[in-house]
Amino acid sequence: VWIADGLAGAGDESLARTAARRGGLRLLLPPAEESVRALVGVEAVSDGFAARVRRAEPGPEAAVSVTALAADNRAVARAEGVFETGETEARLTARLPLDLRNRIARVVLDGPTSAGLVHLTGGQWARPRVGLVEPEGGRDGQPLLSDRHYAREALADSAELVTGDLQSILETEPAALILTDAANARDPALESFLEAGGLVIRFAGPRLAAGPDGVLPVRLRQGGRLFGGAMAWDEPQGLAPFADDSPFAGLAIPDEATVERQVLAEPGPALDARVWARLEDGTPLVTADRRGEGWVVLYHVTAGPDWSSLPLSGLFPAMLERTLALAGGSPPPAPSAGAWRLERVLTGDGVLEDPTGEADPIPADAFAGARASAATPPGIWTLGAASVALNVVRSDDTLDPISRSLPGAVVETRGARGEVRFAGPLLAAAILLLIADTLIALALAGRLPRLSRGAGTAGVLAAVLGAGLLGPGAEAQESEDLARALEVRLAYVVTGDARVDALSRAGLAGLSRESTRRSAVEPAEPAAVNIESDEILFFPLLYWPVSQDAPALSEDAAEKVSAYLQSGGLIVFDTRDGAAARPGGAPHPGLVRILEAVDPPPLQPIPDDHVLGRTFYLLDDFPGRYPGGEVWVEATPEGSARDGVSGLVIGSADWASAWAVDETGRALAPVEGGEFQRELAIRFGVNLAMYALTGNYKADQVHVPAILERLGED
Repeated sequence: VWIADGLAGAGDESLARTAARRGGLRLLLPPAEESVRALVGVEAVSDGFAARVRRAEPGPEAAVSVTALAADNRAVARAEGVFETGETEARLTARLPLDLRNRIARVVLDGPTSAGLVHLTGGQWARPRVGLVEPEGGRDGQPLLSDRHYAREALADSAELVTGDLQSILETEPAALILTDAANARDPALESFLEAGGLVIRFAGPRLAAGPDGVLPVRLRQGGRLFGGAMAWDEPQGLAPFADDSPFAGLAIPDEATVERQVLAEPGPALDARVWARLEDGTPLVTADRRGEGWVVLYHVTAGPDWSSLPLSGLFPAMLERTLALAGGSPPPAPSAGAWRLERVLTGDGVLEDPTGEADPIPADAFAGARASAATPPGIWTLGAASVALNVVRSDDTLDPISRSLPGAVVETRGARGEVRFAGPLLAAAILLLIADTLIALALAGRLPRLSRGAGTAGVLAAVLGAGLLGPGAEAQESEDLARALEVRLAYVVTGDARVDALSRAGLAGLSRESTRRSAVEPAEPAAVNIESDEILFFPLLYWPVSQDAPALSEDAAEKVSAYLQSGGLIVFDTRDGAAARPGGAPHPGLVRILEAVDPPPLQPIPDDHVLGRTFYLLDDFPGRYPGGEVWVEATPEGSARDGVSGLVIGSADWASAWAVDETGRALAPVEGGEFQRELAIRFGVNLAMYALTGNYKADQVHVPAILERLGED
């Protein structure tokens, strides 16, 4: 039996031939709805991000979604899409402001995760907001010939640009400001911006040469130096190689980048420490200095080609990108020399961890072509202050399905034969054997006086065994059904999404397993319920995963849910997005549709002294797969018919994924906070089970001293 994931491999035919020679080969493939998926690309767009998800084989229409997570594992955004029927790729987009997009550290395909379903950004999405200050009097008369046009084009790929007057730009909280020669630098707000940690990049020009102001890194001489003037060069000057301690170190200087005119810095003892770039004759071209918590950087030439050909070269945007590394929220540019080293490794379960072994360094000039491997694992790689991501799947990767015509292989769809359950017959056989053993012992001890030790006893045993083993039929089935009805069982609401339902079942199975191991609660296997057609009154706890497109309840289903709550049942609504329960967030549309029909009581974030935090374990946080956000309960359960017990628990932490285990007890889904967070999630699940079965019992115990004191007073 070859249990395959459905993807083709280089040695498939060789393995099939080898296996077929040893006997019949069964190749078990996943059903179409479980076709292998991969996150093949995520890119930043102007108003958010876009993700491409690919599946190995075309199949029926299927929903797919991704969640963008920040470095602290909190959900930042969620994008949803659909695989169209017969298509193998889906594109998902999410709109969000720049400040939120800059926080994204990785994008994860929802569902059971692996390294191929995670895309790390490596901090390269962080683009600072840069203000391009308009000159006094409004916009330029010839915008395509102005200095601001060349600055805008140079920064287009490395920053989010905001244009306007200084006051309107400062309202957008920029990380840096660009001032060309025509912009006013005498506004007091500019000094305040620098003192608070901002970056100001200035360009020279006739106005600055005629009258320097105070927002400069060095003192300037009045007038300028130009080709063919009184303070002239014999010919236009090129750029000198950048010093090793310059932010521009390593950048190649093109021959066509020459300077014909510049503003000159006054010599002084502090000048050398403030020079980032020089001309071939040693005169400063770029100077910089700290001002308060910020930086002021001066290019001693214009931002346009009036004074130099530098703005026409490829060196100009590279120099500006290096300069923007001083702005808050901007990643340092990737070095062109040296070697990248592994900082954090992405495990097979899709979780970032500290590396446990040595990884081979990757030369800086070879990183673009590097592939994830055992020697160079996927994860976050660093070189100096810069960091980049090496992902498992690249945008040009394909998911080729395994061949259905491998030599000697009989192809089957996994799970197509159905499940055969032996629990009932085996239990009945064990009970009958116990009865037979008891009768034999009684007969041998002479406690059955009316039966001889010969034919009589044999007849009884034959009758018992014949009735039980040869024809248990309806009696065994009826006994099994009765036993199942009397067992404590947790239940989950089926959604129609096979992946979500499988996780819900595995999650409640894991919770039942842990409750049995840790407490006196011993639930049987979880039950799946259709909220529209199945009876739910017999289940003490109902786990309800809610998707964005969850439909509204019918009138009969709404009445059933209301009756369940009034009879003492507990429903745990889980939006599974890590953000819907956040205060101030937009209402979850699927949850709103469901609760509108039920008419729930007023809700509140779970208070610190709520009994749900101490029914078994003492907890003050209730995480699941995602870190614990707000969890909501009834605001006034005392006024209900449930003796002060909240019938609703609403959250978004995806608890079922944190509880989910397979038949061997192995966790099925990674938890963003690691195994410690999974343990807290399990403890919260045990508290939920105890709360569903004991209600406010623990609250009464906590207040026993006060109750006894009051009884004494009475």
